[in-house]
Amino acid sequence: MPFGVAVIRRDKHVHIMNKAALDLAGYENLEEFTALGRPCQETFCPAPEGECPVWDKGNLFDKTERPFLLRDGSEIRVLKSAVPVEIAGETMMLEGIIDLRKQKDLERMAKTDPLTGILNRKGMEEHLENHYEKAVRGETELTLLMMDLDNFKDVNDKYGHFVGDRVLRAFAKIMEHHLEGEGLLGRWGGDEFLMALPFSAERALALGERIIESTETTHFFQQDEEDRVSLSLGVASYSRGVSLYDLLREADSFMYVAKRRGGGIFSSCCGTRRFEKRGEGGDCDEGNEEYKKENSL
Repeated sequence: MPFGVAVIRRDKHVHIMNKAALDLAGYENLEEFTALGRPCQETFCPAPEGECPVWDKGNLFDKTERPFLLRDGSEIRVLKSAVPVEIAGETMMLEGIIDLRKQKDLERMAKTDPLTGILNRKGMEEHLENHYEKAVRGETELTLLMMDLDNFKDVNDKYGHFVGDRVLRAFAKIMEHHLEGEGLLGRWGGDEFLMALPFSAERALALGERIIESTETTHFFQQDEEDRVSLSLGVASYSRGVSLYDLLREADSFMYVAKRRGGGIFSSCCGTRRFEKRGEGGDCDEGNEEYKKENSL
């Protein structure tokens, strides 16, 4: 991202500005800007009572959020850094200017999965940490729902990656629809997705069943209306003393137990292990033993 640079003389007039700074302020070129004949605090660097925070107050700053005045009179927020420089034997102030609007866009993009538009793993981990801390403090419940599309490799092999990408985008829309703005949703990796929900395992199970039903009844493939996508889910709820790492590991392990049993939901709910397929349910000793065996390795 190009950032603006301006060199300010001691008389508070601009000595030079680069194209990025001129574009940001709304000027075609430096001549157009300097023709105004006004000091910087009256043009692009608004200051109370006309005081320049650098020259009048001797403040140097590094990536400090400050107002920035545009040509049309509107104001935006920027990050500015100021350091003294010597030019032709004269001390001037070199200012770096970063448009916070673009900075925030870049930060958002860095945490968003470009294919599905939901959080990527980095973004999910950052937000998940905050939700976990709230659960530790007793401010909210926390249930993780780990999901994986069954046999997704077969989809790519049969229809190609273009169709596979379309399936992932459509599945993300299904999850967003059922989530209804509650909790977090992110692509954890490949065809694996994670929800962090601020409610109980019982509600998470019901949500998981609705997602499975919607997924299994959606026609993802125009080439073959008979093909369907199935889903495996693991549900794990926070309890006192459980680390976030262990909670994620439990949800992931439960998901793979469900996957090995042909898809559905495996969870810790109401103090028991449960394996459920849509329309089925109940305690699952076999699944519980499989989970214990896996986690004893």
